[in-house]
Amino acid sequence: MYCDDDLLRAHDWFAERGIQSNFIDRPEQGRTLQLTDGVGVPIEFCATMAQRQNRMRQFHTHSGGRLAFLDHIQVATHDVQKAYEWYSDLGFRLTEYTATDGTEELWGVWLKRKNNTQDVVYSNGVGPKLHHFAFHTPEIASIIHAADVMASLGLAGSMDRSLGRHGIGNAFFVYFRDPDGHRVEIFSSHYNVIDIDHEPRRWDLSDTTRSQIWGFPAPKKWFYEASAFEGAEVIPPTLDAPPVTLEDFLQII
Repeated sequence: MYCDDDLLRAHDWFAERGIQSNFIDRPEQGRTLQLTDGVGVPIEFCATMAQRQNRMRQFHTHSGGRLAFLDHIQVATHDVQKAYEWYSDLGFRLTEYTATDGTEELWGVWLKRKNNTQDVVYSNGVGPKLHHFAFHTPEIASIIHAADVMASLGLAGSMDRSLGRHGIGNAFFVYFRDPDGHRVEIFSSHYNVIDIDHEPRRWDLSDTTRSQIWGFPAPKKWFYEASAFEGAEVIPPTLDAPPVTLEDFLQII
């Protein structure tokens, strides 16, 4: 959305498709359009926000993971295919995806509007639930420093998934829980997707390198624990396709 007139057009576009949307007031935001997406996630669109001084070069204020900006969110959904179709209609592009082995049944989709690999990710699971939100930091050393700071403050137990690099997106990462129990990712080093003919990268669900390029899958809690959205009905997934967890992997080896 670029201006308030775009929000009016969006309201009409949704109305033509039988999707209810309403204008609401939000602190720090201009005109805001509120609705529910195709899989039950409450979302908002706005064109303007209150402007604040950029801290990019205020290096004396940088601490912890030295976060630069909010990059993306991931949501667990009962119907990945439906989420993919809904956001594709809005102009989101698919960069990478996970499918069950030997099929094109979508287990996860990485969708973007910017020139990155993802702005929103939908993965198979009980949902809708917020899996995590992710902040970008320019340097891998900042992610390691964040983990060291958590350890030195006695907060190592809040780490939800230890340091690694994703096969999908190529991002170096660490996950932890914030004081409210929500999962947060600090990451760096994903790539640009600019070419209009970029072919989406397919991954098999059983390929553990998609989640961790070094071959170690995520722990079970990373796949099955997420935060519920207020007022959203939670539905079991339509696709019965459990991922390989760290616990599974350790039993194999």
